[in-house]
Amino acid sequence: MADVEAIARGIAALLRDVYPAGTGHVSHVFKEAPTPPTLQVVGVERMTPEQGGMTAPGDWQGDWVFLVEAYLGLISEQAAHQRLYALLSTDAVPGEVESDGDGAGCLYSRLLDNGTVQTGQSAAAESIEFLEYRGPQRVERGAAAALTGTFAFRVIA
Repeated sequence: MADVEAIARGIAALLRDVYPAGTGHVSHVFKEAPTPPTLQVVGVERMTPEQGGMTAPGDWQGDWVFLVEAYLGLISEQAAHQRLYALLSTDAVPGEVESDGDGAGCLYSRLLDNGTVQTGQSAAAESIEFLEYRGPQRVERGAAAALTGTFAFRVIA
């Protein structure tokens, strides 16, 4: 049942509401040099298959851990930390993602490549929950420095 890209696009669609329109970027894939501030689904950290494993080629059922990276510019270190703290609030990254689901599944929307959200899709997963925040890190990507923070989500698919 698990379509990894559909799950990643579904998580990204939920994150689209974290930033007010026109003030941030969201991606369902990792970008080496994103425009800050960006929230990006950077991939699957681990996957634990259910008993029985694969139901069809490339179609694993089980417990997945998806990682989301907040990429924040460092024009001002204080401003970057303030943005990161705002993303940690209950109504930001953790709350937006956990607000999804109706008991019959979750991730019914998908972030499209043009930045719009497509609604009314089939459920990409059974459930999603915020696992943990993994802390900040200063990174150098190309000529730019940034502050990042990583969020982990457990997805049952």
